[in-house]
Amino acid sequence: MLTLIVWWATIVLELAILLRAFKTGAFKEYPAFAIYLGCVLVSSASGYVVYNERPSLYQYWYWTWEFVCVVAGYNVVLEVVERGLASHEGARKIFRNVALWGFAAIVAYVAIHSMLFRHSNALISSVEVERELRTAEALLLAAIMSAVVYYRIVVARSLKGIVVGYGLCVATIVITHSMRSYLGSWFQDYFSAIRSWSYLFSLLIWTFTLWSYQRSAVPKRPGDSGADYDVLAMTTREAVESVREQLGKAAGQ
Repeated sequence: MLTLIVWWATIVLELAILLRAFKTGAFKEYPAFAIYLGCVLVSSASGYVVYNERPSLYQYWYWTWEFVCVVAGYNVVLEVVERGLASHEGARKIFRNVALWGFAAIVAYVAIHSMLFRHSNALISSVEVERELRTAEALLLAAIMSAVVYYRIVVARSLKGIVVGYGLCVATIVITHSMRSYLGSWFQDYFSAIRSWSYLFSLLIWTFTLWSYQRSAVPKRPGDSGADYDVLAMTTREAVESVREQLGKAAGQ
């Protein structure tokens, strides 16, 4: 019963945030986030119907929408780059390329996995696929936000809320998948509950930070010094290598 309440609470909050975003104009500044939340809303609402009416189709439905939400989530990462690093052109270009590279790698990985293992349950389980995809996403988001810390950029309250809430979702998925791999099937109920409550908390963060939305001021562009650019480029290369290594491990499992 509690699980059902949480499920419907997330749907209500998703709808409320989207309606509020259209009313305040937040969707114009953060369209990728609005699309992502819309995808999750459709997934959540339709998932309840599919699970109860056609349970045999639920796994196929889940992975279809999981892929859609991953793609939409990467657009949120790109939006964070464009908005968060708008005042530092060099850093923005570097991390945008990192995000695009990661997006292409994940799409290729999912496509190859679908073609090679669609008739087999061996080698890579659905749990491992989602865990590796989300881990790569978390690494990319962390790499992007490192530039914000490095340049001491003042981030708008609404963008902070988006990043914190989305980061919490991704981190929870990665951690709970890892825990389930070590602890076994008995952790399944806790796994689902932790993810549901974590996402509900993310929605509350988004509601609080976006409800009284005010458009961000146009940032000044001080320009990137050569030294800063070189240091950031080195940091970015290290981040790219981490993501590549993570995806390599996933493909080899």
